Amino acid sequence: MRTVSDLAALVPALRGERRGIAWTLAVSLASSLALAALAVVTAHIVATAVLERRLDGPAWIAALPALVLLRALLTWHEMDVSHSIAYRVLAVLRMSLFDGFARGVPSRAGVHTGRLAGTAMRDIEKLEFFYAHTVAQIGSALIIAGAALPAAFAADLRLGLVCAGSLAAVVLVSWLAGRTSHRLGEQRQEAAAGLSERVLDVLAGTREVLVFGQAEQARRTVLGAAAESDALDARLRRWQQLGDDLRDAVAGLTVVGVLLVAFRVEGLPAVWAPCLATGALAVLAPLSQAVAVTAQVQPLRASARRVAEGQRLASEGVPEGVSEAGEGAAATTTPSASAPAGPVGLEAVGVGFSYDGRTPVPLPDLLLRPGEKAALSAPSGSGKSTLAHLATGLWAPDDGAVRLLLPDGSAASPTGMPAGERARLVQLVEQEAGLLHGTLAENLRLARPEATDAMLEDALRAAGLPLPLQTQTGEGGGSLSGGQRARAALARALLLEPGLLVLDETTAALDRRTEDDLLETVLALDCTVLAISHRESTVARFPRRIRWPART
Repeated sequence: MRTVSDLAALVPALRGERRGIAWTLAVSLASSLALAALAVVTAHIVATAVLERRLDGPAWIAALPALVLLRALLTWHEMDVSHSIAYRVLAVLRMSLFDGFARGVPSRAGVHTGRLAGTAMRDIEKLEFFYAHTVAQIGSALIIAGAALPAAFAADLRLGLVCAGSLAAVVLVSWLAGRTSHRLGEQRQEAAAGLSERVLDVLAGTREVLVFGQAEQARRTVLGAAAESDALDARLRRWQQLGDDLRDAVAGLTVVGVLLVAFRVEGLPAVWAPCLATGALAVLAPLSQAVAVTAQVQPLRASARRVAEGQRLASEGVPEGVSEAGEGAAATTTPSASAPAGPVGLEAVGVGFSYDGRTPVPLPDLLLRPGEKAALSAPSGSGKSTLAHLATGLWAPDDGAVRLLLPDGSAASPTGMPAGERARLVQLVEQEAGLLHGTLAENLRLARPEATDAMLEDALRAAGLPLPLQTQTGEGGGSLSGGQRARAALARALLLEPGLLVLDETTAALDRRTEDDLLETVLALDCTVLAISHRESTVARFPRRIRWPART
């Protein structure tokens, strides 16, 4: 039942695909019925030829090719519909998962990137197959079995008892094999997620692994995790194969039982005994397959749980019960989409912030008036980068309030406004610029998809980066120098004409000349600027310096 509840928890995200899934079930049911009818007709024709030594009637002969054609058409249509649903389910689940990641900021909760990647790719691909294909298969098998069992009892009590015993045996065998399969499936899913984590850790730390001579240790770690995952996968497959073999044995015994009963039913022509046996097998086979699939579905519980956890990541926003207005502070409002353009100030009052549910750590108060250009310097660990993320609304404080001071004199919480409006008001440029593999133009259009080439070129000129728009950035911006990456990120931010620009150690990896050029560009901007930096040469260029004490 827990597996069912975990899989059912994702159904609300798929409500837009209900009609498609229902139609897939209907087509699957029709296809299974056509197969059962085809099996019975074939058995009747063969039994008539063998037992009565004559050619069957024209109606039976004509039904054979008609059912073959019908079955082929239904099978093709079922595959077409189910694959169409599969792609839509895949897209819906991934989008709902990414919405959860964006809303909840997994990094704050300490969720490993490798686990997120495994959930978004491997887990959802497994679940997509279940919702798009397996649901219809299980549903049609249950409907056919539910209709066939009363019919068997109505025909003959002994026939009904044989069929009921066969169905019970299939369920019992699958339950016994499924208990171990369920446990091994969850262990395999966890081992696969752990392997993903280790591989990403090694890839991200390749330089350190090589510098410190840990290549062999890293190789053994990854191979050990892979071996553990493979061993669990092999054990799971053995148990699933055992369940399949036992279900095949039950099917064979069912055929024998139905034949023995059918030959003893008074008034039943001998030619119908093979037809009943074939029909029973045609009913039992889909149910046996469905139960087998159900046993394989149990290991998907861990996948469904991880996806649901990603969808339900706690939303970053003003914590419940926390007042946005501090003593002596301006009241907070939610700006409209027509909030006036211009420099935007920043105020932090009584802010406390925690990672992964730990005790909130206090940050010093800060007031940056609209139009000011200031540099913030403080020892490591004092909360400078935390403030940068709070200012952009990516994170929300656990205590106190962070406000944007708008040009019209009002104030607003960055987490209390639509993402598009927030991006227009405040932009963050970090030390490690987030560039994707592709062209410079594609990276700039992440900020404004509708931007023309002329707009992109103007932003590049303003950021002092005279590169063609089709310049390849490489993975993580690896084709560009540190200074070029910083300027590309700055150009992307400038496309939105923000009222507040926050630089978080943006100049840390730049040479002195590149640093001077970038700061000259920033200081000439018509917006509020807060530069967070350890470098004295950066801090000295700003008219105001804000010093925070070391955290005790």
